[in-house]
Amino acid sequence: MKWRNEQGLTLVELLAGLLLFSLVATMLYGVLFSGYSLKAKVSSQATIQSQADALVNTLLTSLQNSYGVSDVTSYMTATKGMSVGGLTKQADIASPLPISALWTTQREYPGTPQQRWVNYLYQIVPADDSAGDASPALHKHYKLVRQTFTVPSTQAYLPFTETSYFKSGGQAPDADSTIQLNDPRFPLLNESDPGTSEKPLTSALLADYSSNYDGSIEFILTLCEYDPKTQQESPAYQFQSRVHVD
Repeated sequence: MKWRNEQGLTLVELLAGLLLFSLVATMLYGVLFSGYSLKAKVSSQATIQSQADALVNTLLTSLQNSYGVSDVTSYMTATKGMSVGGLTKQADIASPLPISALWTTQREYPGTPQQRWVNYLYQIVPADDSAGDASPALHKHYKLVRQTFTVPSTQAYLPFTETSYFKSGGQAPDADSTIQLNDPRFPLLNESDPGTSEKPLTSALLADYSSNYDGSIEFILTLCEYDPKTQQESPAYQFQSRVHVD
């Protein structure tokens, strides 16, 4: 008579097998997750860089044929009754308060019967979302906007101090002329406290009349991709460029 061995696996052997399987599965999951995370990060950075390039092209196109530029941030942020540039501000403080503002003069349709002079006001102002208050991990979001002031036909230039932002009863921006230049899905960042970031996050528009540049506008802009549903930000991407003005 033959006896069959029906002993099977012991509990120790079964646990050892499960442990070995768990270790292998964990390692494979880690490799796959790392690869997916790296792919998502590279894709996100490529998307943000593409948006940054598009914003640069928009600015370069917008600033063509500019004949002057002035930093008017102090004029915009001054309170009513304060003296700025030797003049007293009559208008109430601008809202929302910009962190950077430039005033440019530009000739449109040069050499044609439709030729006209316009002034553009570029501002970096807080965005409409509440990202700054949504979570301590999120930065405050900003947007880059442009407003148009058509110069009266009797003038060749409109001083910023003659606008409604500085002077009571001054010229207001053209109707429906406020345009946001950056995609709302890619807000600007400006982290004032360097202790909260390894690298300071800066967004600014700067007028430069140094000896190296007769006249130019330098823009330093930091973008991120923001998902309002999850309140998640991608890693920030900063770029810097300069356009010459006469």
